Amino acid sequence: VQTILFTINMSEKLQCAEKMEWVMDMFTDSVITSLRNVDTGTRYSSNQYLLILMDADIEDGKAVAERVISKFKSMCEVSEEGFITFEIKTLRTLDMNK
Repeated sequence: VQTILFTINMSEKLQCAEKMEWVMDMFTDSVITSLRNVDTGTRYSSNQYLLILMDADIEDGKAVAERVISKFKSMCEVSEEGFITFEIKTLRTLDMNK
């Protein structure tokens, strides 16, 4: 299981609450259209989004993260680098057969 935490780094001119809410709504849309049925996600804070990817390794997680960011950038016509960052962590699963 992989977790991915996306952080939207808004510039000072875009940090008003209404614009941030719009950006997060658009990011949510890009996540929904990029995930498989077995994966899930939720808003984590006003500028963060957390994904949980089942049966995925770190490379799968990176591919999903890049796909979400690419889809978001094309939906919002954003070209700014560093606007969205992400961190991936692997969750250990318990072996119930032991």
